[in-house]
Amino acid sequence: MHVWPNGRAFPCCLAEHMDGDYGNTNQQTLHELWNSDLAKSLRRNMLDDKPSRACVRCYELEKDSDAYTLRINLNNKFGPKHFDKVRAT
Repeated sequence: MHVWPNGRAFPCCLAEHMDGDYGNTNQQTLHELWNSDLAKSLRRNMLDDKPSRACVRCYELEKDSDAYTLRINLNNKFGPKHFDKVRAT
């Protein structure tokens, strides 16, 4: 999760084109933001290889330059151990 100084939250520092408001730390706890319907949906989509508009920058980097993005890195590093836990959220 990425949070601006004004409290506005995003799934990561590259996220854009959000399908809704991810939230604000001045109005919600980190626990509430992490467990919001939007956050859960984004995580499930990522596990199911369903594109999310918020992740368009990484998709473009991966397609155009075979970049090893944060999305790929974290999925490879944490995914296999935690996919079932994330799916259950």
